[in-house]
Amino acid sequence: CIPTVGSWARGPHSESPMRPAVSRRCVWRWFALSRAPLCLLGALIVLVYLKKQSSVGLSSDSSHQIRGLHNEGENHHHHHVRVSPQGAPSLLLPTAGAAPHRPHGQADAEVNTAEAKEGSEAGLPQGRDGEDAQPRAAVAASVDSQKTARQPVRYDQSKEYRVVTQWVSPDNAEATLPGTTEWDITVVSHTTVDHLVELVRGSTTWAGPLSIALFIPTRAHLDAAVVALPDLARCGNVSTKVTLHLAVVTAVWELDDIADIVANIPTTWSRIATFSHESADPAATTCAADVAASTDVVTDRSTNYARGIPYPNNMLRNLARAHARTPWSLVIDVDMIVAPPDLFHVWRDAGRRGDLQSSRPIAYVLPAFEVSIPSTSTGISAPTNVVFPRSHDDVVAAFNHTVRPFYFEPCFKCQRHSNYTLWLGEGASASLTYHVPYHDPWEPFYVSKTSITPPYDERFKQYGFNRISQICGMWMAGFDFHVVRRGFVLHGGWKVKEKFHPQKQAEQDANRLIYRALKEELKAKYPGQRRCNVHGYHV
Repeated sequence: CIPTVGSWARGPHSESPMRPAVSRRCVWRWFALSRAPLCLLGALIVLVYLKKQSSVGLSSDSSHQIRGLHNEGENHHHHHVRVSPQGAPSLLLPTAGAAPHRPHGQADAEVNTAEAKEGSEAGLPQGRDGEDAQPRAAVAASVDSQKTARQPVRYDQSKEYRVVTQWVSPDNAEATLPGTTEWDITVVSHTTVDHLVELVRGSTTWAGPLSIALFIPTRAHLDAAVVALPDLARCGNVSTKVTLHLAVVTAVWELDDIADIVANIPTTWSRIATFSHESADPAATTCAADVAASTDVVTDRSTNYARGIPYPNNMLRNLARAHARTPWSLVIDVDMIVAPPDLFHVWRDAGRRGDLQSSRPIAYVLPAFEVSIPSTSTGISAPTNVVFPRSHDDVVAAFNHTVRPFYFEPCFKCQRHSNYTLWLGEGASASLTYHVPYHDPWEPFYVSKTSITPPYDERFKQYGFNRISQICGMWMAGFDFHVVRRGFVLHGGWKVKEKFHPQKQAEQDANRLIYRALKEELKAKYPGQRRCNVHGYHV
């Protein structure tokens, strides 16, 4: 059926053009076969495009919420929160003005393509949680206009996690804090979405900056975070003190997902706070209650570590401490507060007087206490109306009544080496600190110079030995320990064994094996007389 070249040689303008004698059927067959490669190529292009469009990093609801958060614009449109037909709050976009498109790949420039391919070839799951991908929403604004210290998406050291530093920051994140001295302290902590409400109390009771690592294991946690951020931005002193860093699981989240999150969330609390709000809880009377209501849907706040995905507490501590905004840092749990309220300034004054000078590296221990909360309250978070001791004298007066040493029931031997008896018995005229010898096991909360403090061992996850191993490593590296007489940290609620998740013992046993291996590694690294044992030295 296909005509020969010769049959067309005389062309259509010849006086006697020759036309091949073919049927309509043959013409159609020739037309189809000659264009089949083009059709296949076109179909392939369409399939690739649809696959790319379906690789969504956020659920449909949270994608709209994030676009709305970023789209505040220069004209300061009025924004508000509404409840969708499915009941999920979503931020509405401004009605006027179109935002420029984000250049493709801008937010993830620091991630190596070969590394991403390596993760795919290793069999890491594509997509999240086995859920069907939703069509990705168009990026609504450019990050070029956001002049902050936010960094592109990158891997952590193990490549198990992708992190974004300075995800949300105070307006002065790039600048030196006003009046900063070489003795100032940043409070460092880590959290999941369901404990974000703790930042309200923490930013109110602490006079300095806070550096917080937020772990997002699932899309439900991201949805809750997006809804809670505007309320959190207006609570306490969050907008002026808290820097929030982001960490997600590499195997659960695709790279483009995180790039979209980075591109669409405003970089500063002040921009996020401009969104108006219809309370997530009609009965809420404070912004803290709104934050709690927004995050209650994620998990039971009364049980830590029971999320199905191992909680990388030490990786999060390292992430947040590496970006402390002052020379000294204090790593605590997010549901703790530091006292007395003026400790930030007391510490600064002591440093100026020379009270903190030493020829050896020192970790300054703050004794930890737990405060009972009313039995009618629910969850771990202490209600806002709970009165915490504000001074050394307050702790002494309430001790053995509403106040007791932290972890008194689950593991008092892990705290007792701070010498509570001496701390409680000292008068106001005593010196700033007293020395205590190292003993294993011990897991105090301490202030130290960030630049010389060893990192936490990131092999420890979930429950057990994550802080004990850190103190062991510091002792082997040459640190001494001094307890601060006037300072302390408080936890709202008494820790009781019945409240721990069922897998606690199994996790502790697994981490115990890692700890034993770590001690052998440290002996090889530091061949001196110090040892991580009950005596602190080789015997």
